[in-house]
Amino acid sequence: ANALPSLTITPSAASVCVGSDATLNVSGATTYTWGDGSNATTLTVTPNGTSNYSVTGVNQNGCVSSKSISIGNYALPTLVLTPAAQTVCTCHS
Repeated sequence: ANALPSLTITPSAASVCVGSDATLNVSGATTYTWGDGSNATTLTVTPNGTSNYSVTGVNQNGCVSSKSISIGNYALPTLVLTPAAQTVCTCHS
């Protein structure tokens, strides 16, 4: 029996800021197909919340294996604006 491909997905980061990209690199097989249909060894993604990405790999013997990874977003900071004074006086000269 032939061994299944042992896929490894290496992300550039486990989480990124909202709207930012992460790069996923896959190895361990001869050919690859990502969930979006891409056949590259590198996939650039822009996660929306926690997003799952999957890839299927085929080795030289035609054996097939799949692997998935989750990439998340860092929480956005909450900004609180506090005025220096509650009222502003207009000075007349």
